[in-house]
Amino acid sequence: MKSSYALAGASHVLAVSGLHVGVVFLFCNSLLSLFLGGNLLRRRIVRTILVLLCLWAYAWLTQFSPSVVRAAVMFSFLQGAYLLRRPFYAYASVFSSAFLMLVANPDYLFNVGFQLSYVAVLSILYFHPRIYGLFSFGNLSLPQAVPSFLKVGIPKIIDKAWSLTAVSIAAQIGTAPLVLYYFHQFSFVFWLSGLVVVPLSALIIFLTLAYLAVNFVPMLSSLVFSVLVAVAQFMNWAVGVMSALPGAYVNGVDFRFPELVMALSAVVLMAFYLSFRRYAHLFASVACVLALVGISVGRCVLCWGSSGLVVANVPNESVVNVFGVSGNHLYATADSTQVEHMLAGFWARHHVSYAQISPSCLLVEGQHCAYVLNKDISKLPSPSEPIPVHCLVISSDVRIPLQKLTSFFSFNRLVVDSSCSLATSVWWKGKYPMAHLVRTDGDYVELF
Repeated sequence: MKSSYALAGASHVLAVSGLHVGVVFLFCNSLLSLFLGGNLLRRRIVRTILVLLCLWAYAWLTQFSPSVVRAAVMFSFLQGAYLLRRPFYAYASVFSSAFLMLVANPDYLFNVGFQLSYVAVLSILYFHPRIYGLFSFGNLSLPQAVPSFLKVGIPKIIDKAWSLTAVSIAAQIGTAPLVLYYFHQFSFVFWLSGLVVVPLSALIIFLTLAYLAVNFVPMLSSLVFSVLVAVAQFMNWAVGVMSALPGAYVNGVDFRFPELVMALSAVVLMAFYLSFRRYAHLFASVACVLALVGISVGRCVLCWGSSGLVVANVPNESVVNVFGVSGNHLYATADSTQVEHMLAGFWARHHVSYAQISPSCLLVEGQHCAYVLNKDISKLPSPSEPIPVHCLVISSDVRIPLQKLTSFFSFNRLVVDSSCSLATSVWWKGKYPMAHLVRTDGDYVELF
């Protein structure tokens, strides 16, 4: 299910993010306005204190995730503007919150969630009004047969749907380069998932808060809980359908730091052009895009047809990957989603598709092969001739006398993977000094 959300471009809903903080902020303000409405200073002070307590209590519950802290600081500024009856400046609050967070913890700058959160907010603030203004549905003409009450409601619904779509597009303009750089995949149905997932996730949060509020009333809480489960199941089903659509996503994209710089430069220069209407900015943006395409095509040509072997360092697990023109084969005892996420960048750089999980201990690519030895064969009779393998991977704490091992296998490389304990790894190093110990030496990577 987590993979489906990622492929549908809706994984931000699963993460505790600014969207959830916004829903909590809206819920608290809407609820408190029933009791503390009006413009009296005393009521505004009490309402502000209660809202801030709710916001920062939620941030504490989420262990102060960077995106949640960013949203909490911004909404605190917004609530402060309400208290002081002053205008709210969105850009000022964004940069002020970033400054405060970096002063508190400079390491936030290198946090992926921090980067995606701020780039998404800035991109939405700048591009959403321009994208939303491309079309207007306020004066949408409908056939005479349509009832009058629908003539008012339908344009509003279409306008809200277009606004949500514009938000999704605006966010993707800024975050797409970072998503490609860190995760090497991109969803083409992000706009569709935004129309479905954002309203439903907000409804789920509202229903959750309502369930907590009426939990002391058994019948009412059961009803709210049933509706909550039904909405969540429908959202999961919808995301699964969208992620399974043909051409819904692309993964394994080779997108490195130079491409990231070019893509972000193109976005910034295009923003300058839209603000100042100078053709120099437009030409520079186009030049960055052309350079990006040239770098990507060049890398694709250079890496075409590459093949190799990886024994990855996953603690207490066996992960052996052999790839090439015949396919991408993976033997793994670890969770396949975790392994795919870890190796995604490597596969992207060598332009190979996501791996097929192999139940066999023998992985073959052309004239090269790797064999994972995960059981004790010392008591078995030796074959008439040793079995030739390019790389022999010792797994599962297997210990065999070297003479017995060489009677079974003729190998060029001996690798002891991370499923073997440190003691076993050291034992093999003593028997075969040229062995590569993944637990202590790191990933074993060999290109054929």
